[in-house]
Amino acid sequence: MLQGVAKPKWYQGVSWVDCGHGWMWRADEIELVTAPSVPDGGDLTEEPASLGPRWWADFASSMDALAGHDAGHPATRHTQYLTQKRITAKIHAAFGSSVDTKVDCWRAIHGDFV
Repeated sequence: MLQGVAKPKWYQGVSWVDCGHGWMWRADEIELVTAPSVPDGGDLTEEPASLGPRWWADFASSMDALAGHDAGHPATRHTQYLTQKRITAKIHAAFGSSVDTKVDCWRAIHGDFV
């Protein structure tokens, strides 16, 4: 379990594999959060007035705690491992092969940031 990361209380979860499509699904029941969030789409171009200093302090503290966590397994995105080879291919496809993509330090991250 992640320690020091602000998150809603988790109650229960279920996962299943859709063999017909090769997909893995997961559903979690968590605490209802009524606090304001970032805008739909997650793109911030300026600090939202609805997110006060306490929200930003909790976010910064959570990111620090998350960075210090050893996930114990490779990160995945859509059930595919995030490897140096995959990251390099994605960056080179978008920005060209002259970009240095070497990752020197791997850390646990939230999947939405990938």
